[in-house]
Amino acid sequence: VTTPQPCDGLWTPEAMKGQVVFRIEGGVLHWAPTLHSQITASSSLGISIDLQGSDEGLHSDAEFRNDGAQLLWNNGDVWARLLDMSTLKALRDLLRHSAWTEKARPGEHVYVFTDDHISVDDLESMPFTFTRDHIIITRLGGTTVNGKLVDGEIVWDHDGLIWIPVPFDKLDNRRWTQESQPGVNIYVVTQGIVGGGDLDPTEIIAQPGGAVFAKLRGKDAAGRLEQNGDILWEAHTGEGRWLALLSPDEMRSRLEGLRWTEEERPWDRTFSVSDATFLGRDAPLPFVMLRDGRLFAQVEGADMTAGKMLDNGEIHWEGKGNPIWVTVEAVEEMNYQIEGKRWTEKVNPGKQLYTISDYMVTGVPVPAKFTLLPDRSIVSGLPGKASGTMLDNWDIQWGEPGEPIGDENTWLVLASRQEVESKMQAHEWTSEARPGEEVYTVHDDMVEGSGGSGAFTLLSDGRVFTGLAGKESGKLLQNGEIVWDSGDAPWVAVDAVEAMRASVQGMRWTEAASPGRRIYTVRDGFVSDGPASASFDLLPDGGVVTALGRGSRGKMLDGGEIQWGAGGMWLPVASPGLTRRTLEGIRWANTAESSQHVLVVNGDRVLRDGSDINVTILLLADASHVYTSSAAGIAEGVFQPNGEIVWKGSRAIWTPVGAGGGGRDFSQGNATMINLKVGLLEGHIAPRNRRGAVAWSVIPIVTLVAVALSLVSGFFRCRRGGRGDFSVVDGAQAPHASARQVLLGPTGDGDLA
Repeated sequence: VTTPQPCDGLWTPEAMKGQVVFRIEGGVLHWAPTLHSQITASSSLGISIDLQGSDEGLHSDAEFRNDGAQLLWNNGDVWARLLDMSTLKALRDLLRHSAWTEKARPGEHVYVFTDDHISVDDLESMPFTFTRDHIIITRLGGTTVNGKLVDGEIVWDHDGLIWIPVPFDKLDNRRWTQESQPGVNIYVVTQGIVGGGDLDPTEIIAQPGGAVFAKLRGKDAAGRLEQNGDILWEAHTGEGRWLALLSPDEMRSRLEGLRWTEEERPWDRTFSVSDATFLGRDAPLPFVMLRDGRLFAQVEGADMTAGKMLDNGEIHWEGKGNPIWVTVEAVEEMNYQIEGKRWTEKVNPGKQLYTISDYMVTGVPVPAKFTLLPDRSIVSGLPGKASGTMLDNWDIQWGEPGEPIGDENTWLVLASRQEVESKMQAHEWTSEARPGEEVYTVHDDMVEGSGGSGAFTLLSDGRVFTGLAGKESGKLLQNGEIVWDSGDAPWVAVDAVEAMRASVQGMRWTEAASPGRRIYTVRDGFVSDGPASASFDLLPDGGVVTALGRGSRGKMLDGGEIQWGAGGMWLPVASPGLTRRTLEGIRWANTAESSQHVLVVNGDRVLRDGSDINVTILLLADASHVYTSSAAGIAEGVFQPNGEIVWKGSRAIWTPVGAGGGGRDFSQGNATMINLKVGLLEGHIAPRNRRGAVAWSVIPIVTLVAVALSLVSGFFRCRRGGRGDFSVVDGAQAPHASARQVLLGPTGDGDLA
């Protein structure tokens, strides 16, 4: 069949005046989008049509008239040619796949031309055609309207409507590969032309709605540009999906500077990237990378054909053995954290120590490779310990994940050398039960002392293991003690014991059950009650250990009392100086006696009218409680601020009387102690004599000046009755750390009491 070329084009019945348009193209008469008839040449000047598929009564023969401008059908109808095929093709190519929007409301709607329809926002379509003078005819909103191309715009004869073109996305520098053969062919767009691989260069455009059009392998192809950059072509094109690739610049930005090593054989080889090629393998491996992190090798028969880069930079390959590449930087960071750390076996803690340094483990017969990977898995060259896991506390469990792990496959992490030095080597150690009798030192993983020597291991969690009998394992507590699992007496630091020993130097106690019968004094680590003496130590936790009598352990309370574990309590006694300055010089009258006798205190004796009456007196450290001891028994009283002593269990009251012989005078009224608090130094001031009474306003001023000077100089000293010194340094009182009060006031001998 020979198709008469002169008849190709657009035709309209002259009686219809262009309202109905038919297209003849390639030997086919198109009545409608889905209705057509084959045409053949009946002569050199006419055509005939095959009525199959057309309505009955349609014309079957026609001949050209007017130099091909008209067709006269055998029923008398006349068709006029609107456009010839070359003009039609030019117009079609001009508008095909072009996108337009309304000039008055740009972007609200997008209109896209296909061969014979206009799609509206990808939701609906309207048919269109051309006329001789290039006027476009279509149905818009149910109305037939005409439009004309004017200076690059389409001007419609309806409500002043004008369309303006929407720029195409030329997709420049975009790259794709076929999903069916990833990495085999790479398609690149340059200035609106796509080519590369097995594809001849051809124009490609993308409309604002995401529609993509190109002529691929000689055929028109339509597809859709997806959010991830992929192009999904229509099924009939046979192209399937094109996967979006990173551009070379994007690949450099993402991969430049990264290095990798194989997870199973770290450091055997390292890999880097140059010009979309992995270097470091036996042969360079060109590859492409998708925007979602997938990688595809471009070498036929490569052992790694596809992979995926994770957010942490690791590359998980598919292929022989499914190798995993981890970044060198991540490996270095993990191994920096364990550099110099040490471990010991859980089954024999302290017997063998292992050190990891510079990716090697030592402490074994033959040093072996050791690498901690970013997921905390371990690869090593140790026999029987090729893999393992580093726990969050840095302990090591050897074996594959999921395998049962026994103690024999567990390594415990040791404290760092700095921790051992600060917590252990900086001190000497002694037993709480016998402070000072046996002293131990720790040095270079060994403990040595008068009680023996052996290995010493401190774990990071504070557990302790030694080679000493009875002290095989224990725990270093926060307070500095080492408590042994065997129940042996804990160890304490010698310097802590000595500091506590100094804090009770010169202190005195009496038994609460019989105050005053015995006075116990502590000096230089010994306690004495006169005829007998024994060791005495105050431990850092407040525990008390002594060998006096039967030997006992106790606890010092906040008030300075000692509560003994076997029962009984010691009460702290005022120093002789405090007793003298508190009680001596006062003259009392006993309200229980009918005759007027004068009672005074001399040392620890009570005199009546100047004569010794075999009564001793004792003042406690609180400067308030008073006890007397005589053949009649023990009496307890309370020393009042006004100088009175009120005796418990009787109506007897010792009341101060007028001064005589230089004694203090409380008869000027009920004098009250003045509480004093200056900065961190607090106490109270009481008048000592008439001069003191007159100086009520002077003493606080003198005290304030003295304390201010002490804070400026950082050092203030005052005599404590000749029995040791007090110092105020940086606002803290030493050495008597357990003191509760400080009495301030002038005395006759120039002391500050």
